[in-house]
Amino acid sequence: MTDLAIQQALIKKLEAENKSLTLKVNRLNKKLAEHYKTINDLLEESNDLIADMKTQRNESDKEIDRLMKIIESKGLSAETE
Repeated sequence: MTDLAIQQALIKKLEAENKSLTLKVNRLNKKLAEHYKTINDLLEESNDLIADMKTQRNESDKEIDRLMKIIESKGLSAETE
């Protein structure tokens, strides 16, 4: 084999390795993007749940206040002995 033929064979081998590595990197990037989307979806869902919990707590606090006013207006005490 001549030097030129050896160099061409090495170039073809490197090009094949490069193509293989490019495919692997693309697959990994796709998986990474899927995981990133999943994480973002879970964070969004978590934020929604936290917002719902805050809303429910506020509504519960308002209901407690309303009931306390009713109890106080009837001359009763909400405290137990």
